[in-house]
Amino acid sequence: LSQLESTELFIEQEVGTAIHQVMELISATTGSNEAFEEAIEHTPKRNLNNLKAFLKQIDEEKSILKMESGSFGINISEEQIHQGFERVNLTVNEDSEIFINGILRGFLLDSSKFEITDEEGKTITGIISPELTEEKLLEYDKNYLNKSCVFHLNFYKTIFTSGTEKMSYELLEIKPN
Repeated sequence: LSQLESTELFIEQEVGTAIHQVMELISATTGSNEAFEEAIEHTPKRNLNNLKAFLKQIDEEKSILKMESGSFGINISEEQIHQGFERVNLTVNEDSEIFINGILRGFLLDSSKFEITDEEGKTITGIISPELTEEKLLEYDKNYLNKSCVFHLNFYKTIFTSGTEKMSYELLEIKPN
């Protein structure tokens, strides 16, 4: 690997942050069930397949993993790699597209989060699909904030090896009611 050549300081910082987050995810996955469950709560579900494929390759080679980025580094043993792969591999993921009637409460653009209230008054939060542009979200905010509408969501249910279940949502679209 070689160092990125960049004149853009912010791009370098974003790449560094992303690498650090990936290293933390790998470390949590190979550390313990609790650390893995906590890390997955903040990770888009589509990234689990990539994590599983990455750990599978290292596990099949019966290798270790050592990564460094700046002052942060991880050194993961062959046994920890195997345990991490098994942890991800045995995690059951169910997903479906759903439609919910509710009220848009708002967006957090920097963290790609949304919040709605369904017809029963239950608050639902989740991530915003990367397919939705900032312009589209601003349009949704203008047209639907604090108004009744229909939310098109991906619903994810993750069942961990510990038996713990976590549910999450991804906003795909908002339509008028």
